[in-house]
Amino acid sequence: MQNSKALNALVVLLGPSGVGKTTLIHELLKRSDQFEYVRPYMTRPLRQGEHDKISVTEEVFTEMQKRGDFLVVNEHYGFKYGTPKTTIVDLIAQGRTPLLDYQLIAIDTLINPAFKLISVYIRPDTIEEWATRLKLSEQFDPIRLEKGKAELERIIGSNTIPNVNYVVTNQDGHRKEAVDAILNLLHSTVS
Repeated sequence: MQNSKALNALVVLLGPSGVGKTTLIHELLKRSDQFEYVRPYMTRPLRQGEHDKISVTEEVFTEMQKRGDFLVVNEHYGFKYGTPKTTIVDLIAQGRTPLLDYQLIAIDTLINPAFKLISVYIRPDTIEEWATRLKLSEQFDPIRLEKGKAELERIIGSNTIPNVNYVVTNQDGHRKEAVDAILNLLHSTVS
Protein backbone atom coordinates (compact mmCIF):
# COMPACT_ATOMS: atom_id res chain seq x y z
CA MET A 1 0.00 0.00 0.00
CA GLN A 2 3.04 2.25 0.06
CA ASN A 3 2.09 4.18 -3.06
CA SER A 4 -1.59 3.35 -3.23
CA LYS A 5 -4.66 5.52 -2.91
CA ALA A 6 -5.50 6.89 0.51
CA LEU A 7 -8.10 4.95 2.46
CA ASN A 8 -9.65 8.13 3.93
CA ALA A 9 -10.54 6.04 6.95
CA LEU A 10 -9.57 5.12 10.48
CA VAL A 11 -8.36 1.51 10.59
CA VAL A 12 -8.90 -0.32 13.87
CA LEU A 13 -7.55 -3.72 14.88
CA LEU A 14 -9.76 -5.52 17.37
CA GLY A 15 -9.32 -8.63 19.50
CA PRO A 16 -8.55 -9.71 23.06
CA SER A 17 -5.28 -9.00 24.86
CA GLY A 18 -2.50 -11.28 23.63
CA VAL A 19 -3.92 -11.94 20.16
CA GLY A 20 -1.08 -9.96 18.51
CA LYS A 21 -2.67 -6.61 17.63
CA THR A 22 0.37 -4.58 18.72
CA THR A 23 2.77 -6.82 16.82
CA LEU A 24 0.66 -6.58 13.67
CA ILE A 25 0.44 -2.80 14.01
CA HIS A 26 4.24 -2.59 14.23
CA GLU A 27 4.52 -4.74 11.10
CA LEU A 28 1.99 -2.62 9.21
CA LEU A 29 3.92 0.52 10.14
CA LYS A 30 7.15 -1.06 8.84
CA ARG A 31 5.56 -2.23 5.60
CA SER A 32 3.73 0.95 4.63
CA ASP A 33 4.34 4.63 5.24
CA GLN A 34 0.61 5.16 4.62
CA PHE A 35 -0.19 4.27 8.24
CA GLU A 36 0.36 6.23 11.42
CA TYR A 37 -0.38 4.75 14.81
CA VAL A 38 -2.70 6.87 16.96
CA ARG A 39 -1.27 6.82 20.45
CA PRO A 40 -4.06 6.80 23.04
CA TYR A 41 -3.81 8.76 26.26
CA MET A 42 -4.30 6.77 29.44
CA THR A 43 -4.20 7.05 33.19
CA ARG A 44 -2.26 3.79 33.52
CA PRO A 45 1.52 3.99 34.01
CA LEU A 46 3.55 2.82 31.03
CA ARG A 47 4.79 -0.77 31.18
CA GLN A 48 8.51 -1.32 30.90
CA GLY A 49 9.53 -0.69 27.27
CA GLU A 50 6.06 0.55 26.28
CA HIS A 51 6.12 3.54 23.90
CA ASP A 52 2.84 3.25 22.00
CA LYS A 53 0.65 5.03 24.55
CA ILE A 54 0.81 8.34 26.41
CA SER A 55 0.48 8.13 30.19
CA VAL A 56 -0.96 11.18 31.96
CA THR A 57 -2.29 11.83 35.44
CA GLU A 58 -5.97 11.53 36.22
CA GLU A 59 -6.13 15.33 36.53
CA VAL A 60 -4.56 15.97 33.10
CA PHE A 61 -6.80 13.33 31.52
CA THR A 62 -9.92 14.89 33.06
CA GLU A 63 -8.92 18.34 31.80
CA MET A 64 -8.35 16.98 28.27
CA GLN A 65 -11.74 15.27 28.41
CA LYS A 66 -13.45 18.52 29.47
CA ARG A 67 -11.83 20.34 26.51
CA GLY A 68 -13.23 17.75 24.12
CA ASP A 69 -9.81 16.44 23.06
CA PHE A 70 -11.01 12.84 22.87
CA LEU A 71 -13.13 11.11 20.28
CA VAL A 72 -13.88 8.39 22.82
CA VAL A 73 -13.10 7.79 26.46
CA ASN A 74 -13.44 4.34 27.95
CA GLU A 75 -12.27 2.36 30.94
CA HIS A 76 -10.31 -0.82 30.61
CA TYR A 77 -9.09 -2.81 33.62
CA GLY A 78 -9.63 0.17 35.93
CA PHE A 79 -7.82 2.80 33.84
CA LYS A 80 -9.17 5.51 31.53
CA TYR A 81 -8.16 5.59 27.88
CA GLY A 82 -8.80 8.47 25.49
CA THR A 83 -8.62 8.32 21.70
CA PRO A 84 -7.38 11.71 20.43
CA LYS A 85 -9.93 13.15 18.00
CA THR A 86 -7.78 15.82 16.30
CA THR A 87 -5.00 13.35 15.48
CA ILE A 88 -7.40 11.09 13.56
CA VAL A 89 -9.13 13.87 11.63
CA ASP A 90 -5.81 15.60 10.79
CA LEU A 91 -4.18 12.40 9.52
CA ILE A 92 -7.12 11.61 7.25
CA ALA A 93 -7.08 15.20 5.92
CA GLN A 94 -3.37 14.72 5.09
CA GLY A 95 -4.14 11.54 3.11
CA ARG A 96 -2.63 9.29 5.79
CA THR A 97 -4.32 6.32 7.45
CA PRO A 98 -4.66 6.46 11.23
CA LEU A 99 -4.31 3.04 12.84
CA LEU A 100 -5.14 1.88 16.34
CA ASP A 101 -6.10 -1.11 18.42
CA TYR A 102 -9.36 -1.18 20.31
CA GLN A 103 -11.83 -3.27 22.29
CA LEU A 104 -14.55 -5.09 20.37
CA ILE A 105 -17.11 -4.30 23.06
CA ALA A 106 -16.71 -0.55 22.42
CA ILE A 107 -16.19 -0.45 18.63
CA ASP A 108 -19.50 1.31 18.03
CA THR A 109 -18.19 4.32 20.01
CA LEU A 110 -15.72 5.01 17.18
CA ILE A 111 -18.41 5.39 14.54
CA ASN A 112 -18.27 9.05 13.53
CA PRO A 113 -19.65 11.01 10.56
CA ALA A 114 -16.30 12.82 10.19
CA PHE A 115 -14.55 9.70 8.80
CA LYS A 116 -14.98 6.16 7.56
CA LEU A 117 -14.18 3.36 10.02
CA ILE A 118 -12.62 0.09 8.84
CA SER A 119 -12.46 -2.57 11.56
CA VAL A 120 -10.42 -5.76 11.40
CA TYR A 121 -10.90 -8.41 14.08
CA ILE A 122 -7.69 -10.33 14.82
CA ARG A 123 -8.32 -13.85 16.01
CA PRO A 124 -5.95 -16.69 16.85
CA ASP A 125 -5.92 -19.99 15.01
CA THR A 126 -7.24 -21.65 18.18
CA ILE A 127 -8.32 -20.46 21.60
CA GLU A 128 -5.72 -22.76 23.17
CA GLU A 129 -2.93 -21.15 21.11
CA TRP A 130 -4.08 -17.71 22.25
CA ALA A 131 -4.41 -18.74 25.93
CA THR A 132 -0.84 -20.07 25.91
CA ARG A 133 0.41 -16.86 24.27
CA LEU A 134 -1.43 -14.70 26.81
CA LYS A 135 -0.18 -16.74 29.80
CA LEU A 136 3.42 -16.17 28.67
CA SER A 137 2.95 -12.41 28.25
CA GLU A 138 3.29 -9.62 30.79
CA GLN A 139 -0.37 -8.76 30.10
CA PHE A 140 -1.59 -11.97 31.70
CA ASP A 141 -4.12 -11.95 34.46
CA PRO A 142 -7.05 -14.31 35.05
CA ILE A 143 -9.66 -11.65 34.19
CA ARG A 144 -8.10 -11.02 30.75
CA LEU A 145 -8.01 -14.75 30.14
CA GLU A 146 -11.68 -15.19 31.11
CA LYS A 147 -12.95 -12.19 29.13
CA GLY A 148 -10.83 -13.00 26.09
CA LYS A 149 -11.91 -16.64 26.05
CA ALA A 150 -15.60 -15.67 26.23
CA GLU A 151 -15.12 -13.16 23.39
CA LEU A 152 -13.25 -15.64 21.20
CA GLU A 153 -15.80 -18.39 21.77
CA ARG A 154 -18.53 -15.98 20.65
CA ILE A 155 -16.53 -14.79 17.60
CA ILE A 156 -15.32 -18.17 16.42
CA GLY A 157 -18.86 -19.52 16.52
CA SER A 158 -20.36 -16.59 14.60
CA ASN A 159 -20.73 -15.82 10.91
CA THR A 160 -20.96 -12.06 11.41
CA ILE A 161 -19.73 -9.64 14.04
CA PRO A 162 -21.57 -6.32 14.44
CA ASN A 163 -19.50 -3.30 13.32
CA VAL A 164 -16.61 -5.51 12.13
CA ASN A 165 -15.65 -5.37 8.47
CA TYR A 166 -13.06 -8.15 8.31
CA VAL A 167 -11.68 -11.06 10.34
CA VAL A 168 -8.02 -12.09 10.00
CA THR A 169 -6.38 -15.10 11.67
CA ASN A 170 -3.04 -14.41 13.34
CA GLN A 171 -1.56 -17.87 13.67
CA ASP A 172 1.60 -18.32 15.76
CA GLY A 173 4.66 -18.03 13.54
CA HIS A 174 2.68 -16.63 10.60
CA ARG A 175 2.48 -12.90 11.27
CA LYS A 176 3.67 -12.05 7.73
CA GLU A 177 0.62 -13.85 6.35
CA ALA A 178 -1.67 -11.96 8.75
CA VAL A 179 -0.16 -8.61 7.71
CA ASP A 180 -0.46 -9.56 4.03
CA ALA A 181 -4.13 -10.44 4.59
CA ILE A 182 -4.81 -7.10 6.29
CA LEU A 183 -3.07 -5.13 3.53
CA ASN A 184 -4.96 -7.07 0.83
CA LEU A 185 -8.30 -6.43 2.51
CA LEU A 186 -7.55 -2.72 2.94
CA HIS A 187 -6.34 -2.48 -0.66
CA SER A 188 -9.62 -4.01 -1.85
CA THR A 189 -11.58 -1.22 -0.09
CA VAL A 190 -10.01 1.45 -2.33
CA SER A 191 -9.83 -0.52 -5.58
